[in-house]
Amino acid sequence: MSVILAMAFAGQDAGASAEPRPTPITPLRWLSDDDYPTKAFAQHANGTTGFLLRVDATGKVTDCRVAETSGFIELDQTTCGVLLARSKFQPARDAGGVAIVSIYKGSFTWKFPGDSDKRIKEMRPEPLGIELNLKKIPTGYARPALLRVHFTAEGKPDSCRAEVSSGSIPLDKVACDQAMAQAVRPDPRPDGLRPDTRMVLVSVDVPKAP
Repeated sequence: MSVILAMAFAGQDAGASAEPRPTPITPLRWLSDDDYPTKAFAQHANGTTGFLLRVDATGKVTDCRVAETSGFIELDQTTCGVLLARSKFQPARDAGGVAIVSIYKGSFTWKFPGDSDKRIKEMRPEPLGIELNLKKIPTGYARPALLRVHFTAEGKPDSCRAEVSSGSIPLDKVACDQAMAQAVRPDPRPDGLRPDTRMVLVSVDVPKAP
């Protein structure tokens, strides 16, 4: 089974008066292709589920509410089920540094893929590109790897996942290592929110023999 599972998380408001929010811990590991609901998969159901999470002072998610439906109850229910079971956070803290209960807003997008080139185009990878210089093309390599790198609130990369594989799992791992070493967190958007993820396209270059 191969599907696109895209995650979008609430950015931190650029203003000083922003309400404290919890910080997600390695969110790209929360969901896998195997979580796609059987009935929704059979129907080729697509959609984005917006959610609100209640996170207690220890960082545990105690409640999940669907803020915006995907249009398919199976996708909405699975989204909250996965988040309640797997999501982890560092708790929000008040001005005095005391951990507090808070609300976290985000969304999951469940989407069936077309061909790999179409998937890359639809995701609109940013101009950030990384080229790996290798002596030979790795076995199984078919295309540049499209990666999603997640950043902490401090701007440090903490996880990476291949949204479109290069066709070589070992190469995808090396590509993720390089992406996490070189990628920087996106700048705040015009609305003041700062994205937590960046798309990176990693290609391979093999020098020609003289």
